[in-house]
Amino acid sequence: MLNKPTILYIDDDHENLDLYKEVLEDKFNMITIDNPDSIYPLLSKQIFDAVLVDIHMPLMDGFEVVKKIRRHPSGPDIALFFFSSDESKMMKLKGLGESVSDYLYKSMDIDELSLRISKGIKGFSSQSQILTIGNLKTNFSTFQVFINESEIHLTLTEYKILMFLAKSAAYMVEKQDLKDFAYYQEVVSDNNLRVHLANLRNKLNTWNHSILSRDNKINLIHK
Repeated sequence: MLNKPTILYIDDDHENLDLYKEVLEDKFNMITIDNPDSIYPLLSKQIFDAVLVDIHMPLMDGFEVVKKIRRHPSGPDIALFFFSSDESKMMKLKGLGESVSDYLYKSMDIDELSLRISKGIKGFSSQSQILTIGNLKTNFSTFQVFINESEIHLTLTEYKILMFLAKSAAYMVEKQDLKDFAYYQEVVSDNNLRVHLANLRNKLNTWNHSILSRDNKINLIHK
């Protein structure tokens, strides 16, 4: 099948990872990991249509994983699903209260499971690629940035930094997470990042938000 959606499946149980990779690979490109700590490098180098997240994991439970994914710049554009053996009503209601497309059971018929995943992905495919923060607007499909309708020309690295900060605007972000996204597989110094941030601030000097950097964290604040 051409153009199969790509799905990341996160579970600490290797038997589950092997089983569902095998039974779902006819409909989806399946990538599996057993350690949630490796999510950010994966999200920075590959586009995923959906992520299946087990709930009961020892290092980081599914609720923490969902929050971590949503903080990544690509997170808002990914259909997230809880995928659990826990079929209790309390857990399902708690799961559906999070920013996920569906709560799926591992006991589900494979055809129903595939259909519900596909439906969730389609729900995200029509989302807008325009993000507005104050008087700044960025189009993630054309890589254009505008302030008060005037286009601002950025380098690729500057754009990636802005993209990360804009999509994570509600949070303080770790400098290392920003480096992993903007300089994937490159070793860069804090000074290198400071230079790019200074250049970005200069180009965005008419924006009504500021990029605040302190200690090992960076965030956006309204001027």
